[in-house]
Amino acid sequence: MADLVGQQLGNYKLLRLLGYGGFAEVYLGEHIHLATQAAIKVMQVHLASDDSQRFLIEARTIAHLLHPHIVRVFDFGVNDNIPFLVMDYAPNGSLRQRHPKGTILPPDTILSYVKQVAEALQYAHDEKLIHRDVKPENMLLGRHNEILLSDFGVATVAHSTQSQSVQSVMGTAPYIAPEQLQGRPRPASDQYALGIVVYEWLCGARPFQGSFTELYSQHMFVPPPPLRQKNPDVSPAVEEAVMTALAKESQQRFVNIRAFANALDRATRTTPTLVSPPDFVPPTVIAPTLPVQPPKPPQVNRPSWLPVAGIPADQLSAPGFPGNVPNQTMPGRIHGNMPHQPPSPPDTSPYINAPQNAEPPVAGTTYSQPISHPQPVSRRALLIGAGVTVVALAGGGIAFLELSQKPQTTTSNSTSNTHSPTSLPSHVQSLGLLTPGVLQWGADYVSGAPYVFQDPSNPRHLIGFEVEIAAAIAALMHINQTQIEFCYATLEQALASNQIDMVMNGWEKTPDREKTELFSDPYYRYGQQIVVRVDDTRFAGVTPTDVAALGGYTVGTGSGYLAETIMNNYNATNPPKKINIHSYTGNLVFSDLVQHKLDAFFLDFPIATYYVLGTGPGVSPIPQLKLLGNPINLDNYYVGFNKSSSRASQLLPEINQAFAILKANGTLYKIYAKWQLWNDDQASIGVMKG
Repeated sequence: MADLVGQQLGNYKLLRLLGYGGFAEVYLGEHIHLATQAAIKVMQVHLASDDSQRFLIEARTIAHLLHPHIVRVFDFGVNDNIPFLVMDYAPNGSLRQRHPKGTILPPDTILSYVKQVAEALQYAHDEKLIHRDVKPENMLLGRHNEILLSDFGVATVAHSTQSQSVQSVMGTAPYIAPEQLQGRPRPASDQYALGIVVYEWLCGARPFQGSFTELYSQHMFVPPPPLRQKNPDVSPAVEEAVMTALAKESQQRFVNIRAFANALDRATRTTPTLVSPPDFVPPTVIAPTLPVQPPKPPQVNRPSWLPVAGIPADQLSAPGFPGNVPNQTMPGRIHGNMPHQPPSPPDTSPYINAPQNAEPPVAGTTYSQPISHPQPVSRRALLIGAGVTVVALAGGGIAFLELSQKPQTTTSNSTSNTHSPTSLPSHVQSLGLLTPGVLQWGADYVSGAPYVFQDPSNPRHLIGFEVEIAAAIAALMHINQTQIEFCYATLEQALASNQIDMVMNGWEKTPDREKTELFSDPYYRYGQQIVVRVDDTRFAGVTPTDVAALGGYTVGTGSGYLAETIMNNYNATNPPKKINIHSYTGNLVFSDLVQHKLDAFFLDFPIATYYVLGTGPGVSPIPQLKLLGNPINLDNYYVGFNKSSSRASQLLPEINQAFAILKANGTLYKIYAKWQLWNDDQASIGVMKG
């Protein structure tokens, strides 16, 4: 590219070249009117006319990243088919310049850097963006020597006219995660790259060296050399944290990049006597225990990966009154705001830098691959955690496996599968599975209480009432079951591409979903719950029957929740008193209600029960709050199947048969009672007390 010094791009005159890379040059620019300085990143690519709009859309998305540790993009444009970005100028260079190759940094310095970078990446991941090129060169130093992460999405923007295979692998070879090399980047890929950076800072060298071909092979197949062999001063705890981030399988890394930073923080301050031994092996996934010894299922080449141990409850979904409660990415929240998009063929991932032509996962391998283009949902955080295989007896001691050998009659109103006591079998076939012997069900476990979430007392286990339902189904089928992690917004696309057998995640039957999915009989009857203060006399004696009970009040809910849609629809009818809706895009702050900043909360009954009544591990009751009356706007949860799959049409009646048994013999009742989710509405879908 020709030297552009002295030329004008947009409102900026280019003063001098600051640096250049494989796909862009960076100039110091000055605003022609304001005389302010900025960094102007000029892409080394000419956009065709039909690519310009795509660049503008992607650049606009990048420009919406507002975080104290991310370089701000505040203008962009295309000049003579050359795209450029206008960004904050970081005058103190990069961490690569401050710490040249071969430099070993003190642990406290590394920790300071990692915390800042991890917070920036976690924010981006919550906004459905993957960086894909994390390295010291992209960690800039601001005016006060704060870390500013740069080049979010620039690789994709720069190569928007290149082949998709180039886009999918884009990054810097020594830092690229194995799944990114295969064209399947995901948030955990950034964790891997940051792990490489930390490894380099700890011992002065990256774990893998050589040509691109050699690096590819090492990233894919060669374990990183032990850190303590290169620097004996590195503690076993720190080494364990770094090696976890560098796991070959993305699901074996930390649940998110913030968890990696937290683990490194604890390891840096932990004495050796408190560290798990280097040869620590996570527990193996086990099949459900049955009263009768089941036939051994076929051998499945599936890794027994589990969430990383050592993540404290306060980093999971345990809010602790009166703090912040994680915003759920769970049932009934998306479809109210998200128009249906035909799932085939998938266009792009909900992550700006994810591949558009990713192959479906190989049988016997678990991926958490998001596969569809970002939907126009509200800007709430759709978190992607690393996938987790469910331990079938998650949390230990699950009483629901006391399956009756003589199930009772169901009173289900469902028409597809009702049985008399003599026709209810004690074993259900599983002929419709993608992988024989393993029921693979999709769900989003991040902040997923009480549906599917990590046990705060043992983060290697998933717990939740849907985990227990899945295990009960698997027990009837004499098979294993595995939860495969997907962002809630991408579950439909995962189902359509046959990456999973079914979705069970507070799944609702909607007109759009019915176009592409089959649905089981309902397994849970739920509604929207109003939460108020115990001492609020305005609601004394009020028994709400619909959302009009909230008219004239300020009501909190989650952005993208179905409750938000219900209230918006109510306001659209021009009632005498509209609801003042306060939608939380991050955390549900119940303390706002306690402190009279809100008049009420309105959200799914299971979530209200879990957090307000403290009905599960990791939370305590909030005594200042109560559930007002019974849930309203009742609906059902179903299991979803891919309508176009012949296997799904075979699996559907098998799942319905399992539900008929679990409803009739009291298993579902026991699960719901355990989680304090039981109410008499369950009888309307045939759930009996057994």
